[in-house]
Amino acid sequence: VEVQRFKSFAPYAAYYLSPTMYLKLKDLTDVDVVHAHHYNALPALLAALAKRRNHIPLIITTHYHPFGGTSFRTALWKLYKHLGEIELKNADKIIALNNNERNLLLNTFKIPPSKIQVIPNGVSDTTEAPQRTDIGKNILFVGRLEKYKGVHHVLSIFPNIKKIIPEAQLVIVGDGPYRKELLSTTQRMHVSGVLFLGTISDLKLASYYKSAKLFVLLSEYEAFPVSL
Repeated sequence: VEVQRFKSFAPYAAYYLSPTMYLKLKDLTDVDVVHAHHYNALPALLAALAKRRNHIPLIITTHYHPFGGTSFRTALWKLYKHLGEIELKNADKIIALNNNERNLLLNTFKIPPSKIQVIPNGVSDTTEAPQRTDIGKNILFVGRLEKYKGVHHVLSIFPNIKKIIPEAQLVIVGDGPYRKELLSTTQRMHVSGVLFLGTISDLKLASYYKSAKLFVLLSEYEAFPVSL
């Protein structure tokens, strides 16, 4: 597999605009299909616009939900809808991760039902992952560190958990714009046992899943969480 990376402008570390990616996509000739992810991510829009030039079949996995992580992002999504309609119109097939997402797409956009295929996220085989012995009774969160993901809720009650289970640990895997706020909150609480691991390898992540006593998912909304 050949991986090519493109320079991009990425405000809020969320919306990646890459003119060089578009230039590459529009001149593609040696691939059978283009598969883009995320309805609201600009690379998917660039792939849809490039299809007018390269005429290569395009599949888009939308990961669609009708709200952004903040009120400002939700407003941007409303402004983006016209471009999103162009994006989905140019796609040959659209993949929804579950029936709820499929229904949202059908109710929001003028898409023929036959164009949408439901394919849930796959699950990797974790049988080779070792059981961790260096951590105690751990509560595990995995995901992008955004406020709407809700990890601050479990962080706020963690001192009470420590009073009942002194050996408890809160393991936070992932990165994102809310990380700095979460670190500041942890420091203000003066509580031990909170681990911020950032991005880790799939094998290491599987070992944390295997060792977790409790997995928490507190998002206000999701299309289909990859962390599941």
